Amino acid sequence: MSQTIVFAKDIKKEGKPISLSDHINDALVIFEKIEQKVPKNLMDLIRLAIVCHDWGKILPAFQIKLMKNRLYQPSSPLIDIPHSFFSVLLINEDSLRAKVPDDYREFIISAIAYHHWRENFFEIITTFNEEIAELFKSLEKEDKISELEDNLRHEIKKLGEIWSELVGFNSSMAIGLSQGVPFSEYARPPYQLYYLPKRAGIEGQKLQDWILIAGFLQRADHFASYCEEEGLDVNRTEPELLPMDFETIKRRVEKNIRERISIPNEVSIWQTKKIINCKDKNIILVAPTGYGKTEFAFLWGSGEKFFYTLPLQAAVNQIFNRGCDIFSHDKVGLLHSDAHVFLLEDGGEGQTSIMAYDLARHLALPVIVSTGDQFFPYALRPPGYEKIYATFSYSRLVIDEVQSYDPRAAAIIVKFIEDTVRMGGKFLLMTATLPEFIKKEIEKVNGDRNIEYINLYEEEREKLLAIKRHKIEVRLIRQNKNGNEVYVPDEILMKILEKASSGKRILVILNTINQAQKIFEWLRKKINENEIFSELKDKIMLLHSQFTFYDRKRKEEYLKKCLVILNLMMKKKARFWSLPR
Repeated sequence: MSQTIVFAKDIKKEGKPISLSDHINDALVIFEKIEQKVPKNLMDLIRLAIVCHDWGKILPAFQIKLMKNRLYQPSSPLIDIPHSFFSVLLINEDSLRAKVPDDYREFIISAIAYHHWRENFFEIITTFNEEIAELFKSLEKEDKISELEDNLRHEIKKLGEIWSELVGFNSSMAIGLSQGVPFSEYARPPYQLYYLPKRAGIEGQKLQDWILIAGFLQRADHFASYCEEEGLDVNRTEPELLPMDFETIKRRVEKNIRERISIPNEVSIWQTKKIINCKDKNIILVAPTGYGKTEFAFLWGSGEKFFYTLPLQAAVNQIFNRGCDIFSHDKVGLLHSDAHVFLLEDGGEGQTSIMAYDLARHLALPVIVSTGDQFFPYALRPPGYEKIYATFSYSRLVIDEVQSYDPRAAAIIVKFIEDTVRMGGKFLLMTATLPEFIKKEIEKVNGDRNIEYINLYEEEREKLLAIKRHKIEVRLIRQNKNGNEVYVPDEILMKILEKASSGKRILVILNTINQAQKIFEWLRKKINENEIFSELKDKIMLLHSQFTFYDRKRKEEYLKKCLVILNLMMKKKARFWSLPR
């Protein structure tokens, strides 16, 4: 009699669905590629969790209903419960006790049970579940348990005899669940327990180990599944691409800065001077806009995996392009809600493609540029946070433009910074204007954890006072009660056109799209009505978030070209210029 085949994925590999042993082996191969990021005392524990994580897929309901494995035996009972829950029931209690220290067994069990989280899990695990009880009764009544054990043991032996020793139905747990004991009593859920160490009596270091065990299990499993879905060879696909070395990036950054602002080779630049003493420190950097903070961040993160976060998509896209110029396209990933649209704007035929987005989603690239909302909410510990925290335990976090977040978001960011440092990562917070409460909170939660405070306003006060970049005029204008209409006096709007006509660059910012549209139409009407402003007909532009991606992109590219030409003309002290069509 031929042995029943156990499928883990209905994805075809070499013409047939992926077996349970194949998927587990793929996950082990992926873990082997990232295990150097893991504390040595946790390596074997994570391997064990990876080996056991999908054992529950031997259930008839999973094989026959989901995998369409029509020849599977036993063919009943077809009672469906989350496969990760049943995986826990198939681990031999005595074998697990022999391989795992007492105080880490519950971490292994929890990591396996909840490596995939569903919205209904809390209801299932915190109350008596009739389906789980009915499943065990049916298995016992039909004498199917030994048959399932045989199926699993045969599959796991393909990975090595030592792992098959762990196979064994936990009858005491099954009896307890059948008699009304909630599943959460056997597998403690890590979610929605914000002050977990205090509530659960787990000291800080062990909690971090729990997070790392669950997080690296999730990373290995998810990346292996990604490779299987995309038809990629796990032996040739890297879940962690190597970062470029510091010296190479330093040369590129220096060359970029010197060429951009015409600094001769004999004159040092502040970024390379500062980085010497703080490359491996947590840093708060306060410096003017346009002073080269981004280049400093590239130097600080180079040679390591780092995440560069900003609040706005447009700024993220810009930093992504700058990062590609320094680190190369195959090293930089992009993450925000419209990243796939941005990356596919060239039809996928250029250097950027959806692959960059996929690898960024799986945290595989050494440089990832993203909006803050992709990571900071994990400070609230939602399901899946372990995967993020495990990655940040060996990574660097750059937070740019922190002053742009509202106080509630800023508080979450401070908590995320604290957790990143506790897990072993480092942070660089950069801003032109640092809110005092953010500085105090960071100092309070991080204590004396090697924080370097750099304030270029203070260090280079005389140089900065000598620079007059812009003239700013503030006027109070009237607006109606509901805030939807705005009234700007004619003399102010005429003054805008007069200054623009004289060759000045004018930026008019309003609070709403509706207001911006109305002021734009008013200005365009005045330009068309007055011959003296005719030269401005092709030089006025409206920009807001409701334009299509491609229209907005076209406008942004136009503005960049304008700025390049204007800067060149200003360097040559030219008085008049024409802008590109």
